[in-house]
Amino acid sequence: MREISRLTPKATQVILAGIAALILSVGLSRFAYTPMLPLMLAETELSKAQGSFLATFNYLGYLTGALTVAWLSNNNTKLRLYRVALLLSVLSTFGMGLTTDFSYWAFLRFAGGFASIAGLLLASAFVLNYLTRSGFKPQLGGHFIGMGAGILLSGLVCSLYAENLRWDQLWWVFAALSLLLLFPAWCWLPAPQPLSGNRNNHSPERGQWLRTMLMVYFCAGFAFATGTTFILLELENIRSLQNLGAWIWVGVGLVTTPAPFIWDALARRFGLENALLQALVLQIIAMLLPLYNQSALSGVLGALLFGITFIGIVSLMLTLAGRRYQHNAAAAMGKLTLSYGLAQIIAPWLAGVAVQYSGNFQLMLQLSALLLGIAVVLMWRLQPQRPQQQL
Repeated sequence: MREISRLTPKATQVILAGIAALILSVGLSRFAYTPMLPLMLAETELSKAQGSFLATFNYLGYLTGALTVAWLSNNNTKLRLYRVALLLSVLSTFGMGLTTDFSYWAFLRFAGGFASIAGLLLASAFVLNYLTRSGFKPQLGGHFIGMGAGILLSGLVCSLYAENLRWDQLWWVFAALSLLLLFPAWCWLPAPQPLSGNRNNHSPERGQWLRTMLMVYFCAGFAFATGTTFILLELENIRSLQNLGAWIWVGVGLVTTPAPFIWDALARRFGLENALLQALVLQIIAMLLPLYNQSALSGVLGALLFGITFIGIVSLMLTLAGRRYQHNAAAAMGKLTLSYGLAQIIAPWLAGVAVQYSGNFQLMLQLSALLLGIAVVLMWRLQPQRPQQQL
């Protein structure tokens, strides 16, 4: 197989389309809510508990989208759903600035969550399918630059314009940026094509692997929802970091953007499963750092390490699913993401309840670290079941 570093012009265009799709549907439709939440809490009547519940609606939409993708098998239908999701990303982002009614916000966050399947599942599967059938090594590192770039872009917009623009105008800026990304995401990403080879995806070994990975991804999804939604709010409790949340989010985007290449390199060196195990262990540290050392340095390091590790977990997990289920990668990714999405519904709901009693999100960070520890044990037990798989 050819190295990813030796891409043809067509392959480069496909990866750029995937990057655009991730920035549009995940970076702006989903991740913009993280730096926007403190602004909405300050400038509207939205409460912390309501902010948590809005995140739950977002992940409920995400879960619905994952279920839809897992059910689909027709490639043309997948392409149509992908394009509908791109449009929905733009419209739901624009709509967030049109109302202050909680029920409308809840609907829009649901729609934005559903739309995020375009970047995280369908676009990932389309890119992986193209690379596989074109003779390239099936790696998604370049594609997942889009997730870090989306974090970086959403943080920069809030950091640079929050003093001059209202919260609703910032949502419209995000919608305008989404429109710019719509063309490459829509036009440059081809639908997946059938692959030759063995189509048996139901062996006992694969069934055991999938059951284990569903549990691992559930734990990772809980930590993901906690970190991306609430870690900045918790850092605001550190006096020297107050009002710097958006800039910290920019830093997360800066370190997250090149991180997929690092995880690709670790996967080539140690195997995909071992690299995933390393990412889980490091994310435990990221969750615990802001809790047990209240210094500004520990808080920032925890946030940056979280950015580096969550992108690795998602990239490695979806690559694993795509390699094992090449003939219907989107469906396999969708099944895993159902577990991931279920955890992301539960986490914000628990946070909304917990914050009403404690006034902070520290308990959620502790619980996330515990679940990540369970995921580490599951991954460690999975290692002896098969040889390490080198890319």
